[in-house]
Amino acid sequence: MRCFSFGVHRVLGAVWLYLGMPAPTHRRPELDPCRVLWVLWICGVALGSLTRAALLSGVDPQLDLTGSEILRALWVGCRLDASISAYMAAPLLLLIPFSRSSSQRPRRIATRLTATWALLAWTILVLSSGADWAFLRFFGYRMNYLVLDHAGDREVLLSLVEMPYVWQSVSLAAFALLVSLAAICWRRQSLLRLRERSVGWGRGTALATLVLMVAFARGTLDHRPINPAAASIGPHRALNEIASSGLFAVAYEGFRRTRGEQIRVEEVAGKLPPEEARARAAQLTSHRKRDGPERRPRNVVVVVMESFTGRLVGAMGGEPALSPEFDRLADEGLLLTHCYATGERTVQGLEAVVASFPPLPGVSIVRRPEAQRGVATLASAAQRHGYDTLFLYGGQGIFDHMRSFFVGNGFERFIEERDFEDPVFRGSWGVSDEDLFARANREFEARAAQGQPFLAVLLTVSLHAPWEFPPGRVQSLPEDMNVPEGFERRELENFLYADFAVGKFIRQARSYAYFDDTLFVFVGDHGVHLRSRALVPAEEYRVPALLLAPGTVPPGRIDAVTSQVDLAPTILSLVGWDPEPDFFGRDVLAASERDPMAVLLYRKERYAVRRANRLTVLAKEGGVGSAYRLTPAGFPLHDQIRYAYQEDAKDGLAVLQQAEQRLQDRLTDLAIASRPASPLESERALRP
Repeated sequence: MRCFSFGVHRVLGAVWLYLGMPAPTHRRPELDPCRVLWVLWICGVALGSLTRAALLSGVDPQLDLTGSEILRALWVGCRLDASISAYMAAPLLLLIPFSRSSSQRPRRIATRLTATWALLAWTILVLSSGADWAFLRFFGYRMNYLVLDHAGDREVLLSLVEMPYVWQSVSLAAFALLVSLAAICWRRQSLLRLRERSVGWGRGTALATLVLMVAFARGTLDHRPINPAAASIGPHRALNEIASSGLFAVAYEGFRRTRGEQIRVEEVAGKLPPEEARARAAQLTSHRKRDGPERRPRNVVVVVMESFTGRLVGAMGGEPALSPEFDRLADEGLLLTHCYATGERTVQGLEAVVASFPPLPGVSIVRRPEAQRGVATLASAAQRHGYDTLFLYGGQGIFDHMRSFFVGNGFERFIEERDFEDPVFRGSWGVSDEDLFARANREFEARAAQGQPFLAVLLTVSLHAPWEFPPGRVQSLPEDMNVPEGFERRELENFLYADFAVGKFIRQARSYAYFDDTLFVFVGDHGVHLRSRALVPAEEYRVPALLLAPGTVPPGRIDAVTSQVDLAPTILSLVGWDPEPDFFGRDVLAASERDPMAVLLYRKERYAVRRANRLTVLAKEGGVGSAYRLTPAGFPLHDQIRYAYQEDAKDGLAVLQQAEQRLQDRLTDLAIASRPASPLESERALRP
């Protein structure tokens, strides 16, 4: 062992000579973890860039990529490489204090661990580059969550072993690894002649290294760290895959799974027999095409409003009433007075409104890898009818993987914060709602001038802590005003601004030609201040939902229970399209055999079913956990007759079970699609 460790010292120490760096000096050869860290990080970024350049050279020329698109892909890829390389090098930070010890033994241990980890990390980086090449050649995309799903799948592994592309990639990676190790060994004898040089860098350098590695690992100066969604830079799948990093994607997914973000429905709400679940869900989500108005709207604009709670909307009995603009629009449109959000976060509202998908425990489908392609949405339905589809967001598309999900599921354009030039106001979360609506009007009018129908989804950001909005738009609230519990005065003024921006948007839209042919849908993304002693504070989930299409949708109110998942089927019905069988909601304008319901998710692991004047909280072992009868004032009173709520619990559980099964079926389909029938068939499929 002693001979082996001394040999490692000599071999690894020669790296610094080869790169022109002075070696630290002690009686025996020693390595400085700080220097090794920087060499490893630089080599990791360089390797990723070389791999990306090689992949880019093989892109189909017919894609006609622009220079700016290519540069953007390389820049995003470099950031991902810098992040994963920083994570790979980070353990060496822990060894820096030991390498500075006055005692010889800690320095020897630090040298051994530094050498071992540097070799291991470099091997992983090189082999992952080869694996990325194999994945892209074979599957059409880089490594992703399928690596984790099929790590123990013997059939998949055997089919891969038989493929020539896999062996070519492995051989190339092994060759690159041997070349790099040979470079290390090139001047191994020179280390002994430089023992008397002074030892490495000081404390200031070590501290700077720590700060920089944290910055590189985070990958951005924005509000949230970089994630795999950053690679979704446009509609060209090949370009997105080149910008991506397979090792980063696999590591990110593995870390997310260790945090238990994907929880099964049966773990928090019980389980029904599969046959019963299918039968109940079929009754609840059956879609029938109905006769609509003679004149149908041509375009669709869905506005998802950040934190726009029903508690402050006058048309819904909110107190104080801080929505004069929305209330005026409510008099012209169809207001759903008891529409409930499915969850507590924006992505849960988006999956419900755009994809008519109920909330699953844990992470939203917007962030799940298996849902990044092939999920039925309003946009995918619109595309089948020749519509332009676009998503406009005042913030950053990387947040919660939104850009990746929506670009992959029917939206041809994704307009986000960086696409706004000279905005009137830019806050912590993005550009103001006024900037968003002004850009939307320009986009819509341009399409209307060309006779091109469109479907657009807008997501506002202004109504979010720390409550930033353009000054001078709304009057300050009186100092003696009673601020409701849980709210702040600045937050209430921000709500007034969000309402002001909606009114301004519609006033400007009325002056454009597209207005008379458009269905506008306004809905809050989630409730706010879900601080309640109730197991599930259902009334806090109530959000405004308004359908506005003058001349098409008659004004009125629907007081029955509805949910965000019901909006997409209702929109399809109003524009005259065929029902989407994969939607879990219902058309609120059609007669229903069963009482309508809303399924609510609280804290990612507690479910409730809101139906008529009842609220049923599902138990983990299945059935009813708690039952409440809601009084007209909205306060829940405990009801001892629990059996009356069993049907509600079973209906809610059936929908959740079927939604989860649909995602599981997607995983199975992806696995089958990724498993070649034979090497010969795969070889034929890859031929031009």
